[in-house]
Amino acid sequence: MLERPEFDCHGNGQTSDLFPIAQRSSYPTTLSHYIEAMSKKAFKSQASSSRAVSGFIGGEGTRFGSSTGTSAFGAVPSSPLSYVYEPPDLSELSDPNVGVAFKNLQKKDGTTKAKALEDLQTYVSSLGAETGGVEEVMLTAWVKIYPRSSIDSSRRVRQLAHTLQGQLAISCGKRMARHMPKVAASWVAGQYDNDKSVSRAGNESCKKVFNSEEKIKSVWRLYQVSILEYARDVVVKETTNTLSDERTTSPDDSSAKYSRVVGASLMMVTNLLESISEADIDKSRTLLSELLNEHILWQFASDGDAFVRRALYRLLGTVLASYKDTLNPSTISASVLVSGLNTTQSGSAFDYVKVLALLAVELPDAWTTYYPGSGKKSAANRLCHFLKKGSQGGPPDFWYQIAALVSNLPLSILVVSADTESNNKVDGEKVSPTPVLNALHEGLNSKDESRANRFAAWNAYLTASDVALSSLPDAATRRRVVTSSVLPILAQYVRPSSDNSRWAVTGAQGQEVCVRACNQAILRDAGSFEEEWIALSNIIIDDLKTSLPEQAKDYVKTQDSLSAEADRWYCLQSALLKGNRQDITGVIFKNTVSSEISSTVSILHTRNGKPYAAAAALEALVQKLPEIVLGNEGSLKDDDSMKWNLIMAAISNPVAPRSLTDGVLANMTEVLSINSKSATGLHGLEMTIKHNSGKVTEFARSPKGSSLLSKLLLLADSPDEAIAQRARRTSTMIEKALAAQGGVGQAANSLIEIVNRGLDTAEATSLSTDALVAQARKVLENSSPSNMPAMVQELLPNLTQWNAALAPFISRVPDPSLAITNAFGGSMSIISSTSSESIKQTVSRDGDGNSAVLRIAQYTTQIIKSTGIYDRATHEQKTTVCKYMALFLQLASDNLSVTGSMPLWESTEIDTESEIVDFVAEAQSLLGGWLHSRDPLTSESIFEVQKQLLDDSCGLIASSYYSGRAYSALTAEIAELHGPSAHTNDADFIKGFRRSNNAFVAAAYLTSASESEELFRLCNYLLTDLTGHDFRKNLAEGMRKLCLVSCIFSRAQDYVNDIPQQRLVFFVQHLIGQLETSVPSFTVAGGQIMVVLSFILPAVKEIYGLFWSAIFDEIQNTGAQADLYALHASLKLLNLLRRSYMLESNDDLLDAWTEKKTAVAKYLVDLLWQLQAGYPDDSHQPRRIINELLKRQLVDLAQDVKVEVQDLYPVIASESAALQEAAYELLHSKIPANQERVSIDKALSNDVVAQLPEEILSLILAPPSVASMAEHSFERNIPSSLRSYILSWQLTFDHWEKASYKVQADYVSALKEATNTQDLLDFIFKILINGRQKPVDASRYDFQNFSLGGDQTPEQETHGALIHLYYLCLRRLPSITKDWWRDSTSRQLSIVVEAWTQKYISPLVIAQELSVISDWAPSQSTADQPMTVKVSPSAREITASIPIDEQTMTIAIRLPPAYPLARAEVESVHRVGVAEKKWRFWIINAQGVINFSSGGAGEGNSIIDGLMAWRKNVTAAMKGQTECAICYSVVSADRQLPSGLRAAIQAVVHCVEIISTIVRGGKVPEHRDSEPLRDEKRWGFTITKAS
Repeated sequence: MLERPEFDCHGNGQTSDLFPIAQRSSYPTTLSHYIEAMSKKAFKSQASSSRAVSGFIGGEGTRFGSSTGTSAFGAVPSSPLSYVYEPPDLSELSDPNVGVAFKNLQKKDGTTKAKALEDLQTYVSSLGAETGGVEEVMLTAWVKIYPRSSIDSSRRVRQLAHTLQGQLAISCGKRMARHMPKVAASWVAGQYDNDKSVSRAGNESCKKVFNSEEKIKSVWRLYQVSILEYARDVVVKETTNTLSDERTTSPDDSSAKYSRVVGASLMMVTNLLESISEADIDKSRTLLSELLNEHILWQFASDGDAFVRRALYRLLGTVLASYKDTLNPSTISASVLVSGLNTTQSGSAFDYVKVLALLAVELPDAWTTYYPGSGKKSAANRLCHFLKKGSQGGPPDFWYQIAALVSNLPLSILVVSADTESNNKVDGEKVSPTPVLNALHEGLNSKDESRANRFAAWNAYLTASDVALSSLPDAATRRRVVTSSVLPILAQYVRPSSDNSRWAVTGAQGQEVCVRACNQAILRDAGSFEEEWIALSNIIIDDLKTSLPEQAKDYVKTQDSLSAEADRWYCLQSALLKGNRQDITGVIFKNTVSSEISSTVSILHTRNGKPYAAAAALEALVQKLPEIVLGNEGSLKDDDSMKWNLIMAAISNPVAPRSLTDGVLANMTEVLSINSKSATGLHGLEMTIKHNSGKVTEFARSPKGSSLLSKLLLLADSPDEAIAQRARRTSTMIEKALAAQGGVGQAANSLIEIVNRGLDTAEATSLSTDALVAQARKVLENSSPSNMPAMVQELLPNLTQWNAALAPFISRVPDPSLAITNAFGGSMSIISSTSSESIKQTVSRDGDGNSAVLRIAQYTTQIIKSTGIYDRATHEQKTTVCKYMALFLQLASDNLSVTGSMPLWESTEIDTESEIVDFVAEAQSLLGGWLHSRDPLTSESIFEVQKQLLDDSCGLIASSYYSGRAYSALTAEIAELHGPSAHTNDADFIKGFRRSNNAFVAAAYLTSASESEELFRLCNYLLTDLTGHDFRKNLAEGMRKLCLVSCIFSRAQDYVNDIPQQRLVFFVQHLIGQLETSVPSFTVAGGQIMVVLSFILPAVKEIYGLFWSAIFDEIQNTGAQADLYALHASLKLLNLLRRSYMLESNDDLLDAWTEKKTAVAKYLVDLLWQLQAGYPDDSHQPRRIINELLKRQLVDLAQDVKVEVQDLYPVIASESAALQEAAYELLHSKIPANQERVSIDKALSNDVVAQLPEEILSLILAPPSVASMAEHSFERNIPSSLRSYILSWQLTFDHWEKASYKVQADYVSALKEATNTQDLLDFIFKILINGRQKPVDASRYDFQNFSLGGDQTPEQETHGALIHLYYLCLRRLPSITKDWWRDSTSRQLSIVVEAWTQKYISPLVIAQELSVISDWAPSQSTADQPMTVKVSPSAREITASIPIDEQTMTIAIRLPPAYPLARAEVESVHRVGVAEKKWRFWIINAQGVINFSSGGAGEGNSIIDGLMAWRKNVTAAMKGQTECAICYSVVSADRQLPSGLRAAIQAVVHCVEIISTIVRGGKVPEHRDSEPLRDEKRWGFTITKAS
């Protein structure tokens, strides 16, 4: 439905509707309908066809746009633009000054008119708001004068007239509405006046009244008929003589005025077609068709005024784009092509060629089938005539449009037989066989053509030549075209000549044009290009040979010219080699370059270097074409190649800088790893060694050359045997050169030095570990057996290197939270305070951020796995490697668990971490291989490692702790592989642990010891000692023994069942007592007690006692501030106590849990709240374990949690995925229940407005930035911000569950006021659609249900969640979603979203909607006014019927495939007892309720609302009414017929006819059907049933 434009009635920016608010319900809702109603009321007659919109205005006796009218003065033309018109009646004006101004406005002099308009402006401005604006008689007079004033010859008059029109509209306000059809067209046309000041005045006055884009568009829609009639009359009926009085106006002024009016009218129509949709213009399509088929309209294509031509061309372009079916191709071809091509287009050339290009695409037959000319007037000849004129002052875009034109022209026009012209010559030049190319060439060389257009013109020319060449099947003809029309560009660019100046491509972009020409020639006829290229190469060489001697006057000028020529030549070659034709150009260039090098060197030698242009050519060659100079074909087989001589001369030059030599050798080294260029690099190294081996050895020992030997070694394994042999030979030569300089073994020593330097330090310039391994392998492969032990000794990291690299890390106190993830548990708290302040050392790192110890470990792993060095190592070396690799693995596992806790590497990127994880797995595999080995020597080494690690565990420092852990891991692995060994069951050793202070030795031993009687006895002793131990007096001793008990039970858990139960009960009661009095549960010691209790409580689960309740109390005392180890222990203990086998075994435990359940649940919620402010847990494994434990506990206890939901919303923004999901699960279980209460409150009071919580609105305020999502790696997890946003929206939609429809509507209204939903939808489709070749396939996801986690990748989880949210938007917020889709600024996005929705989402939404309707339908058949509702899922249709007597009123609601994005349609099926107009109103009303329901809560409610609205209308209309017994006319309760004369006459005449028929004995007509009872011609109307 169209909107009404609003007028600014007060001039202060405030707007009011055209109609009073009180009348809106009874008046039509659009301005056009309002005017029609007013015209009918005034004249008692109807307008016909398309003129019904404009009608008769205000009692005037004329119709706008009609040719004649009647007045008191006789017949006068009624054209509003004619200079002959009936003066307005000014007799009733209250102010005589206004009358004088109007009379002056009718005079001929422009100055007088301008003064009159200024006086009127002053008068209108002086009127206050209280006066109600200008009087009606002045407004009527102005409406008659304004159209003529708006086209006056005086620029000032036109400008003032538009300004005054705006002032009057503001002053009159709504009273201007009925006059708008008369002035709208003139007002709008003024905005397209060819004078900028006038058009600006018209535009500004219009915007002051209609102060928004929507209102301006409404003006175009409402007054389209007036606008088109205005334009039609101007084109068809107006002339220079009707618009101007030839007695007082000169012919030039008359012509200018006419052209201005015509041009503005055409521009106005163009904008009309662009501003409104095709559907909106249907009402005036007939009028538009009449205008577009006026022959005189298209004759303006050859008009002498450029403004008129531009306007017509733009109109034609718009019509071709959207309304080309209304055009007559013959007329267009005759006027636009035949006449237009023969017309000088100065000032309109760009618009003309633009519409020509569009004609070639949209109406190609206009060039051929409908073209009327032939011979000299043929399309090809006329086009050539036009092209020869060039751009005629047009911009560069003119030539781009020419390119588009020739690309789409019919080939019969572009390619014409030219046999008679092919042998002719123009100015001694070759002529192209295609006349269009000739014309284009002549046009771009026109003397009037701007230099700024040259680049675009040449591109258009090359486009035309390419199209022509592609259409020529004959190779000979193609060759002629390439030779005559393309290659001259190349020759003139490289070697300019005055004879061929017409082919010059000057300017900064000349090379680009030349490159395109060359590529075109290569594509169409490579042979011609090769011939031309070789010829040019020979000419350049000849120019260098024949250049003037040094003594000549123009010597410098000539040499500079030749230098520039060579530079262009080689720059062009460089550019061509980067293109798609390098396979062809490379071969051609290599041949010419060889000849050029030989010739230039010969010239320099012969003439003693005097022609410096030859030297410049060589310099340009080396700089621009290094790939040619260093090519791997032809010349590489010849050691005396001139190209290599140049390079070798540079390297051997004693004064050459070191950087030059290193740079050349570095390039050679670099290309060794490139398969296609490795031979080139090898050849260069071979020649360099031959000429100057010292340079190579110096380079090999430098940092830049450190990879030279390693790359040669890798190349020696090449599958190409020739390359492999040469690589081995080159490597041998370098090693010999190194040995020659430093004696035997110098090469090996140099490589060993490189390896050790890389292991000793980690610096930004250090070699990678791969390079170090390669160097080490080289040494090993070339070492003699006698030297092998020495080489192994040097190449394996020694004790000093390991200790130095480990020192910064092994002295660090581990992160306390790591106690959760290793077997030592809380024993790390025993580390002495003197060790707690770890040594602060600066950690050196390499370029990748890796520490020295990581580099050593990587190097060791790779060298051992890739060589047999470990087998040749000594016992001490094997022991060292094994020991320190075990220690390193402990450090690496800590850093993988808690990122940064042991900074062995610096990078936190997901790729780096994946590489580290792979490497750690490889190192563990290597260590595991040694442990699997049954080799006695290896076993001996492993045993020595165990012994050293256990010895190093003595003491309470950090290194002791790590040594103990390494021992425990090694020994446990060995025991699992080979069974327990004797030294793991040393009875005396185990017995001593009861009193020993070496806690880490004991822990290391016990966590790997096998079950034995002595171990069981130690366990009993420790329990006995701890049962009477006072932790307050000696916490350290108690902690030591607790840790040992924990270590024993972790290794032999069955021991607990063999210990006397009474001892266990006393032990448990004592520990709980200590928790209550001496050891706070939130400390590490408290956590260790809970860990021990977790082992023991299952054994005493049947024992009754009060200690069960005390345990729950201590768990609650832990709190979020507790040590992570204690918190983890308490949650695990709680999880144990809640297990069914525990609760079912003991009534005391069950009663304690029943009593404490609520308090524990509250404690867990508080814990959740406190932990959510912590750090992210994605890189902190212990924290993640705790959060997961807490989540599981809360989810299990969700029904027992008593908490206000608003307190949980902040947790959704937590950095922890587990905590976010815990809060979500709790809220997800609470929110629907709360909605029942809100719904009851809403039902009890209409004043209650349901609101979404502020907390959740803040969470969905804005989505995460797409840029941050792109930077995040979804291989690891979903970003916390994105997860929070998804969960928050899911909770938002949870508010719809169990909420009444009114509550849902309140929620929808709240979201409509903000942009949250639009932001969500934008974000969803930026992720699912933007930047992808095709949208995400939604069929792979169960998007009807929401879930995070499972076996999907984080990226798949994200896609599934976002698709689910979009699905909920369509179900819960269809109106907001439709508005977002409809208002999208990206047409492409709208199309993709609609297609994607229709394919994946709409079928499920439609099924859900129809399911809701099906469930609701049965309840309507028993209502007071029964309505039968039928649902057809296959047809996506709902049918509703209401019985009326023996018939039924029926409507059908059809859901489109893209529903709910596309609107549902309501259609009439059967109408009974109601007028067509009212029936149509009911259908429109129902459709409006469905598609524009303010609630828009989805779930079928909008369709239900539409059906209820329709039934309400039917019920209201039929209430208290019966039918006439004779004629069945509807009679009201007071026995009155329908009001209105027409209806009464219908009823009376109807009854009389029936009675007369009965009296005559005839049969009563069957008048209850839909056929008329009598012919309309007899009565002037049709009588139907229920009329």
